[in-house]
Formats: sequence, C-alpha cells, structure tokens
Amino acid sequence: MSTATPRTIGIVLFDDVEELDAVGPYEVLAYWTRQFPEDGYAVTCLSRDGRPVTAAKGFVLGAHTSFADADRLDVLLHPGGSGTRPLLRDPDHLDLVRSWSAAATLTTSVCTGSLVLAAAGLLKGRPATTHHGCLDELAALDDSIDVRPRQRFVDDGDVITSAGVSAGIDMALHLVARLAGPERARATRHGIQYDPEPPV
Repeated sequence: MSTATPRTIGIVLFDDVEELDAVGPYEVLAYWTRQFPEDGYAVTCLSRDGRPVTAAKGFVLGAHTSFADADRLDVLLHPGGSGTRPLLRDPDHLDLVRSWSAAATLTTSVCTGSLVLAAAGLLKGRPATTHHGCLDELAALDDSIDVRPRQRFVDDGDVITSAGVSAGIDMALHLVARLAGPERARATRHGIQYDPEPPV
C-alpha cells in the first residue's frame, strides 16, 4: 500500500447540480479509490462554502470541503445541471475553474458542465460533447468547439467531456482506466454492478 499523499479528484458541487452528474461519477471513483488505495487517488466533493447544496431535483448533497480550503486537484470534475447557467456568468467561478484546470493533470465534465468549461475558454478548438438537448448551446458559447453529438464521452488528452447525466458513469469508468488501467476499471464496474440492460 502506498504511503504517499493521495492525488485528489475533486467533484464540484453547486446549487441545482444534476444529481446523477455528481453522484454517478462519485460512486465509480469512490469505489475504486477505497477498494484500491494503493493506486494513490482519493475523491472529494467541494462546494463554494463547504456547506451542503440542494441539487436540481431536491436531493441535498454534502461537501467535504470548501473551494478555498480544497487541496490541489489532480483531476477536476465539473458536473452539469440547471445550476450551471448562473455559473456561466460568474467571473469568480470561471476564474476558479481556470485555476483548477491549470493545476490539474485532467479536466473533466459531465453533461452541461462542459458549458462551464467552454465559458472559461477551456474547450477552444477542442472536440467536446454535452447533454443532447444542449449541443447548440455548447456550439454557441464557442464556435471553435468541435461538437460531437453522438459520442458518450470525448477524450481529448487532458480534457474529457461526457454527454448527459448517466454518461458520467461511463466517463468515470474511462477515467479509472486512464489513471489505473483497464483491469481496475473492469473491477470497479463489476463491484458497482454496472451492466445496463434498460427494461424499455
């Protein structure tokens, strides 16, 4: 087991975040990091003031720390939801996202979290995706973005974006594969029993 300080994966929480955008990746990443601590990663959730947030459908999500008190993030994960719209016009938040991203090895988003990355200028000239209902909005934010409407997630090296809501689970499993290898990702998928067979 590694005795080094774990590298931090930070999930950004805010009011009206889409529940599964945050909780789906958290389940994947928390299972992986707790079952395999020797891989050297830990996952944490951060909110502006360190207090709980009320998500888009009323679920209250707790944060581990505040934005100001968070350790350096090796991986940034920005979820989406209706709460992203005010953030697109929040210069302080966009500055924070730029700062986190500059220090991180990987910047990732789920659903309309990619709109925030676009507003921060982090998707300029890159391929990216978002929720299927917001593809035009992503393109309007920055017409240099190569919008990929049919991909579940888009890996562009140091930036990974995913499509809507449940696609964040797939993106998080891909993230595990990138950081610790496909065997770890398969073990995590098996552990959380993620094997979608929709009944409809």
